[in-house]
Amino acid sequence: MVLNPAADFYDHLGMNLELLPLEASVLDVGSGTSKPTWSIVVASGRKLHGTDFFPVMIDLSKKQVPGGTFGLVNMIDFAPKEGPFDAAFAVFSLFHFSREEMSIPAEKFNTWVAPGAYIFIGTMVAEDFQPNQINSTGTGSRIGNLLYSKEGWAELLEKSGL
Repeated sequence: MVLNPAADFYDHLGMNLELLPLEASVLDVGSGTSKPTWSIVVASGRKLHGTDFFPVMIDLSKKQVPGGTFGLVNMIDFAPKEGPFDAAFAVFSLFHFSREEMSIPAEKFNTWVAPGAYIFIGTMVAEDFQPNQINSTGTGSRIGNLLYSKEGWAELLEKSGL
């Protein structure tokens, strides 16, 4: 049996926010529906800017978190007009990139956030799953997800200067 690590991430989100000043600007990379994560950020008084490359997700985000701003853009192409941000979050939004593509947003995190800012990555690691358990049927079709190992994440982030 595999337990969903998302619950643990959401349980600790409040503790992560405590690291940020009340006037912090927060970048959400791959917003999805923006619930429940970003309503917590906006309710805390912090500024939120989210990105996603699916128009339906941007529409949902705008409806569900009216206090945030959201832009339709692939994180590989994202070049913020504002910033740098005080923190960046990527919450379960990095699974669909190939290994080659993944280095692009990893390297861009340094340009998106201020020096000394926090970067929070909510993900799952390959060690948590058997190879046949990483298919998703949430959309009605089976798709594979790319998962790094713990060592792979450490290597990627170190190579990216994080």
